[in-house]
Amino acid sequence: MQMEFQEGLLPNGIHLHTCATDRFNTVLCKLYIHQPLGPKAGATALLPFLLRRGCRTYPTLRDVARRLEELYGAVFSADVVKIGERQLIELGLSVPDEKVLGVSGLLDEALQTLAEVVCRPLLEGEGFNREYFRQERELLLRKIDGLINDKPRYAMLRLFQEMCPDEPFGIHKYGSKEEIEGLTAVSLFEHYQEVRQGQCDLFIVGNVNHAQVAEAVQGAFEDGWRSQEFPPVSEGTPRGGVEVREEQDVNQGILAMGLRSRATYRDEDYPALLFYNGILGGFPHSKLFINVRERASLAYFAFSRLEPTKGVLAASAGIDVKEYERARDIIKAQVDALAAGDISDEEMEGTRRGLIHRQRTVSDDPGGLVDSHLLGLINNRIRPQTELIDQLGQVTREDVVRVAREVQPDVTFFLCGPREREGN
Repeated sequence: MQMEFQEGLLPNGIHLHTCATDRFNTVLCKLYIHQPLGPKAGATALLPFLLRRGCRTYPTLRDVARRLEELYGAVFSADVVKIGERQLIELGLSVPDEKVLGVSGLLDEALQTLAEVVCRPLLEGEGFNREYFRQERELLLRKIDGLINDKPRYAMLRLFQEMCPDEPFGIHKYGSKEEIEGLTAVSLFEHYQEVRQGQCDLFIVGNVNHAQVAEAVQGAFEDGWRSQEFPPVSEGTPRGGVEVREEQDVNQGILAMGLRSRATYRDEDYPALLFYNGILGGFPHSKLFINVRERASLAYFAFSRLEPTKGVLAASAGIDVKEYERARDIIKAQVDALAAGDISDEEMEGTRRGLIHRQRTVSDDPGGLVDSHLLGLINNRIRPQTELIDQLGQVTREDVVRVAREVQPDVTFFLCGPREREGN
């Protein structure tokens, strides 16, 4: 069953997207405020965590919790998201379907609560509440410090920094410690006033009526939002297979190889690009899993991931630090094999089944529906679920090879122990 969103630009400037369905017992509201990734990424990242602490109507976490209980156990979330070279403040509120409960006005109250958090933050003087600011800034700095403890994620972060030193994509969604440490409660509120005039998209999934929701959103949220023109995603120059090594006190190494594709989410070859990533390292039957982990017994994990808006891929493996050259060469051999057309029928059909299954499960989760539609909006190309499934069913080996031949190796990053320990 195709799940479609109804769109509308409200007089207050908010872009409203509703997906009317009775498949769920909840109504999910997700609000996104868009910003380009840039030198103020840290300030933008801090905002959702500060906004969730309290607002003028509900000034403490206890007040917020009581309000959520009044909304029949609503669930509130706050985060920052990075898609391509765009950074988004994400605020979510999930409430029970009032039709299931047999009550009325619950969604209107939930939207009013969300608007209170977004539009009427708790202030002190000319800035945010200083104690809340201090606490949340410290927590965000700890999150950044903590990135190094998750070695696979840290290696991926460092890979993208090395691949894109002069591109916004190289900036982490949390920004930099140096920027965050230089913020004050006043300077952050000044930044928020700028952000508050940016582009805002509100998604609502559940048993709702678009016109009624539009009226409620218009009544709850203040004016001042405006559409934005974002720069196109930058086209970086591959560094030609540069290898970067970083030493830490680790027992097992993390190898991350970056690749750049000419194809992106916006292109006709996107379904073939999904196949390329799936065959390379997206599934248990993929080349990386079979050749690096199973046959060579070199890795305790091996996979690839795709960032479709940027067209960047990363192949990663956790290996013994002494096996770097061998693992690197095997991974490179899989990339070369794809470009040469060395793709079996089993790899094609296994990947086809896996990709189609993933698409079909999107409609099982309200958050998945929102994520899928948001990705299309950011890329200026909506890909309906049924359309993409049909396209995946038609991808040929020749299509995958065409994409593979345009994939260019970029940077290989290796997180390893000290050379003395390796005996090199």
